[in-house]
Amino acid sequence: MIILVVIGLYVYKMKKARVLQVMSQVALEEKTAANVKISPKVAQRYVDILISCLEAKSRIEILSEFELNTSYNTFKRATNKLKEYGWLEMTQTAKNAPNQTYITTEKGKAVIRLEDSLDKNEESKRE
Repeated sequence: MIILVVIGLYVYKMKKARVLQVMSQVALEEKTAANVKISPKVAQRYVDILISCLEAKSRIEILSEFELNTSYNTFKRATNKLKEYGWLEMTQTAKNAPNQTYITTEKGKAVIRLEDSLDKNEESKRE
């Protein structure tokens, strides 16, 4: 039982760290707009989509996974910034390719990679 609580706490800390990391990366990407902030909910959606697209997925697969309306406008709202930041890309050059899929870029992977930042934070608190 204690192990499950510890694991749950670790997962919670990881999710929170990823959300904060994405929020700070958005601020860096939006350096021209001084007061651009995103909510934790939007940041979590970005994290979820980037993790989901570590393997190429179609628009319908992405939207269905998160139980979102499968319309193009919903997809655009959910992914435009990710593509603009260079964190998500199309696998086909033709925009209207019927078998178009989307995949997380190396830059996107770097955004969601924590690189043991939780462990480093814990160590710095102990010192």
